[in-house]
Amino acid sequence: MSEQIDAHLAQSKPLRQCQRCRSSPATQDVRTQKLCDDCFILYIRTRPIKRIEAVLRSTTTNKLLATPGSEPVYLLSLSGGPTSLALLSALDSHITSMKTKTGRSSYALHALHISSPPPTPTINLAALRTAFPQLAFSSVLLSSALSSFPAPPQLTQQIPNYASLNDEARLAALLSRAASPTARADLESQLRARALTSFALAHGQSIILLGSSATALAELTLAETAKGRGGAVVAGLAEDGAVLASDHIHGQPGAGVKVFYPMRDLLRSDVGAYINVAALPGQGQEGKLATLLLDGGEEGKGRHRALKNVAIDELARTYFRDVEEKFPNIVHNVVRTVGKLDGSATANGGEEEGGRSRRRCVCCGDVVASHRADGVGLRDDVEGVRVEVVEGMCKRCERDFGVEGEG
Repeated sequence: MSEQIDAHLAQSKPLRQCQRCRSSPATQDVRTQKLCDDCFILYIRTRPIKRIEAVLRSTTTNKLLATPGSEPVYLLSLSGGPTSLALLSALDSHITSMKTKTGRSSYALHALHISSPPPTPTINLAALRTAFPQLAFSSVLLSSALSSFPAPPQLTQQIPNYASLNDEARLAALLSRAASPTARADLESQLRARALTSFALAHGQSIILLGSSATALAELTLAETAKGRGGAVVAGLAEDGAVLASDHIHGQPGAGVKVFYPMRDLLRSDVGAYINVAALPGQGQEGKLATLLLDGGEEGKGRHRALKNVAIDELARTYFRDVEEKFPNIVHNVVRTVGKLDGSATANGGEEEGGRSRRRCVCCGDVVASHRADGVGLRDDVEGVRVEVVEGMCKRCERDFGVEGEG
């Protein structure tokens, strides 16, 4: 990301003025615009704020400004990366601005971090609470999602003493069954979605904000299409909100919780530059947002590995890292196009004949229909392996998680 951040810096020779304020030297390149740091910060913050204002208009009746204590609380997923931190910063400034002008705000934020294995710290909640005192912060383990995860019996039966294991041991055992990095990444994604939705429901929150940038959403589109789940992407990235792809909690898909992507108009490189110039609240120019990141803000950084050991999602990330730098408009066009497509037919898996809701694979989120082509309730040989087809699991996951039949 450091190369992309450097590309943001405007050329110092000759010195150019900011194209917005016309009074300060330009320090940032934003495609066709040359901006000073202050105008660049405003440019970045304006994008998610406009998205949030649209959410408020579509979900709030009568008045936008609620009385203190009665405003809706939005759950912000805090991954520990630059984009979710930038979203947190932008919305904190928005809330502060509203309180300064009117003494109240139209919404409140609750940031949630889901801790994934291995137990390596990826976020400093104490530092975040100090930097953003008006916001609420919580952290839960990824294993907490198992309370709402309907693990297929045929899968758990292959794990010794599964019923007697604690949640952390169960999670490790389930992930260890994945035969490929892609299968493991899919299962972790489904569990993360369940953890988010369960937390939102438990706290009476109906809106989840995910900090995925346009680059991340373009990567998701390519990766899910490569996995044969392109239709689900259309529903999942709808401009007017969508349910998390796999969640069927308390018997209802998504249980009324909607997901929005306020950072969908910004590239990852935009965000990387922002966290390096935006100051921490109340600290002037002394401390920058980037100091709150334990990993220095490097997303997708790592050693090259053999392709067989790389998840499809990681391959898509590597591809768009180059595309973002050379052809940023392509990244934006992918996200805009998907966001404008009609996802009603695929939302929540769509419907089968007779109005019955389709089931989703609990391991990857793909739709599992009830006819033979989708493999439900059948036995078959997949690549020479005898497979017991499991209700609620797609054929690929039956194979990838080694759910084998008898003989």
